[in-house]
Amino acid sequence: MIPVTPDMFEEWTGHPVTQKFFKKLLKEREEMKENLVNDIYEFPDKVKGRCECIALILDIKYEDMFDEQQPQRD
Repeated sequence: MIPVTPDMFEEWTGHPVTQKFFKKLLKEREEMKENLVNDIYEFPDKVKGRCECIALILDIKYEDMFDEQQPQRD
């Protein structure tokens, strides 16, 4: 696997496709949160889990994926 540098990671996060993807995830998460408040879901715990997963993706940092102290996972 090609080593990913912090600069490469920053380039990826700033790429228009990545930005569009993150924006879509953010919108979806906000809609889910609003619908949770309005109690429209049959299984709200599943939706909460999805919201948490989206939050993890949106908050991803270089160190989370490529920490030199930990073995890299594919």
